[in-house]
Amino acid sequence: MRFRFYITLIFIFYVFNLQAHSPVFHHYTSDDGLLSSEVYFIIQDKKGYIWFATDMGVSRFDGFHFENFDIQKGLPSNTIFEIFEDYKGRIWFSSFSGEISYYYNDSIVQYPHNDKLVAQFTESPLVIKGSFFVDTTDKITMGLFNQ
Repeated sequence: MRFRFYITLIFIFYVFNLQAHSPVFHHYTSDDGLLSSEVYFIIQDKKGYIWFATDMGVSRFDGFHFENFDIQKGLPSNTIFEIFEDYKGRIWFSSFSGEISYYYNDSIVQYPHNDKLVAQFTESPLVIKGSFFVDTTDKITMGLFNQ
């Protein structure tokens, strides 16, 4: 009976590896491919990519490499504050300029009504703060903050 107890105990230690381990952290910088060290928002999408909203654009990380997006790749502004994934798998970006865009099928698409969004706030920039949602009818709901 005592033998079974020891075998069970060894099995538990083996399976759950109860030895103390320090967590492993890696600090990514622009040397690794991240656009900027000033990161405003991070999400992991349904495919496993990690998206970073920065002051220089958006970086997408696959676990090994960064792919970067900025104005030249279709963003309306390089300063991105928030990222949201909708039900279709589109990755939405809200920018400092008040414009929104999304990543879908390997390209960035600017929201067709950005001019109306920006026109609502002509005195100072519009910033989407903490709330962004696209429902299954493609209705966009956002919390706005006028600086």
